[in-house]
Amino acid sequence: MNARSWWRTTLWLAFAAGIVVAQPATAATPEQIEAAVANGLGWLATQQQGDGSWLYSGSPSCYTDIATTAIVVLKFEERAKELGVDPFDPEGYEYASNVTNGLNYIFANAVDDPPNGVKLPCYETYNTGAALMAVSASNAPTRLITTGPLAGSTYESAASGMLSWLGYAQNTAEGFAACDVGGWGYNAPSDGWSDQSNSGYATLGLGFAAAPAPAGFELAIPVDVLSRLSLYIDNVQDPVDGDTYSYDGGSWYEPCNMYKWVNILKTGNLLYEMGLVGDDPATSPRVQDAIAYIEAHWNDTGQQPEFPSTSLGWKDAYQAMFAMMKGLESLGIETLTVGGSDIDWFDEVSDVIVANQAGDGSMDRLNALISEGEDSAILRTAWALLTLERVVPQFNVPVPVDIHPTSCPNPINVGSKGLTPVAILGTESFDVTTVDPATVLLQGVAPIRWANEDVATPYEPLLGKEGAYACNELGGDGFLDLTLKFETPMLAAAFGDVSDREVLIVPLTGNLKEEFGGTPIVGEDVVIILKKGK
Repeated sequence: MNARSWWRTTLWLAFAAGIVVAQPATAATPEQIEAAVANGLGWLATQQQGDGSWLYSGSPSCYTDIATTAIVVLKFEERAKELGVDPFDPEGYEYASNVTNGLNYIFANAVDDPPNGVKLPCYETYNTGAALMAVSASNAPTRLITTGPLAGSTYESAASGMLSWLGYAQNTAEGFAACDVGGWGYNAPSDGWSDQSNSGYATLGLGFAAAPAPAGFELAIPVDVLSRLSLYIDNVQDPVDGDTYSYDGGSWYEPCNMYKWVNILKTGNLLYEMGLVGDDPATSPRVQDAIAYIEAHWNDTGQQPEFPSTSLGWKDAYQAMFAMMKGLESLGIETLTVGGSDIDWFDEVSDVIVANQAGDGSMDRLNALISEGEDSAILRTAWALLTLERVVPQFNVPVPVDIHPTSCPNPINVGSKGLTPVAILGTESFDVTTVDPATVLLQGVAPIRWANEDVATPYEPLLGKEGAYACNELGGDGFLDLTLKFETPMLAAAFGDVSDREVLIVPLTGNLKEEFGGTPIVGEDVVIILKKGK
């Protein structure tokens, strides 16, 4: 069969199966991607309702419209950032009213739920996670809310409340089922049920909230939330055991009832969750297993055999493209190995999106048999545009930090003219040689020199330390550490006006080396201030 006959046969078979297949084309150019985004946003703007919402389908529903609106608002916000304009400035941004009205719709539906925080109703977790994402991405922490029960509060205050509520809604070991620990269900409490749909949007909201500006508000995710999430990841990832459907390494839908339904969409969520808890793709076996699942199923199309309303692969479902993008992009994975060859995954995904955009800017449905999310033209278009511009918050990698290694507590005499020793500590899963020492700052101060040696053992938690004795005196543990020296007078100036015996949490920031993705790192340690002569 020649190529033309093969293509005609493929088209006929796809049509018979309800699949819309675009003609093959060369890789989408930046100009084509830009045009697709511009046209798509133009169409989305025309679909906004009078109350500021975007409807999932023809009839209003709080179960679907709140999250749909949040996802669309996110795209308009990110476009403003790309153009370097204020998303709320009607003179500088043509879609400012769309952003403002969309967020007002979200706030009008918010529920103040003390002492748990702030939530959105109906599918509470799904809607709250999506809303947190849109509010945090606004890059306007001090902007005041003008409508709904939160009127008068700042955007950052609302986001902090939503983050708190998601922490409350996360399943814990206090319920009757250990299998659900660390995940989220539709509402709270949800003992015995944690699924990858709700958990996917909960963690996406947390990621945007924690991301540094302009991506988010740099809010701290509680350490216990991340610790439980890591347990959930282990429960929901399919073991590598050669099972019937070749699910090895992919993500189940729900672990307590063993609803597997593994596909690329859920595995993309899984990768994002792994990145959020700090897994390193270079060293984490579970990350590598999840990537191997995507590589093995790269060319899959059609319905998931155990749950036919969802897709098996990514080529006929925009939500799967978005979920896969957020997982791969957040971990800095640019290429995959498919059929023995390295491919640029984004080139292939962007080709499919650009080739399937309708003339009015909306996205054509790719497979009429796949209904979950794909039956909404609004969501199809928003997911596609977010994927084209790789919209995902960058993770901060938590690292162990020890000021005055082997000392506890850690004194700093602000009158000293000497040096303060600090170490970023290596672990079984964190190689300090991946850190770029020239980017490291302690309380905003750069080190004057650095070296590698094994000097101390990490204290946990890495973040969220409390009290002067949140430290240890343990020496080397067999893992190489990055030791740094800081000028004490420079640190004292950065501390500002402090009191004798005052306890401070001192932040450390930096980046991995470019060859390891340039990912930001964060850490902290606790010190006791001493004043000269005291």
